[in-house]
Amino acid sequence: MAHRYHFPSELARKAQSNRARCKAYYAANQASLQKKNRERAACRRARMTEEELAEARARHNANAARYREQNRRVLREASGEYRRQKRYQREVEEDAADMAAEIARLEMEG
Repeated sequence: MAHRYHFPSELARKAQSNRARCKAYYAANQASLQKKNRERAACRRARMTEEELAEARARHNANAARYREQNRRVLREASGEYRRQKRYQREVEEDAADMAAEIARLEMEG
């Protein structure tokens, strides 16, 4: 079977234009797509038994807990980085002040 695209770049270019069209479509129709998705989910939940609902809730709660922990970790790392940057900046300013004081002292002596 012969391939439709002779070069990988042709395939990549085609995929890229398709992605752009899809993004534009979803951006333009986001509200109606969300509504349809909510309706489908409601129908799916209506067909579920109590055990399936309980299992779905448990999965949702586990996923939510995992997401919260992941977000908490990201925020903790960002705040640590912020504190390190502030500490470094303060040390640089203190070193600059010490250096200026030392230069002033040497100029007074000499």
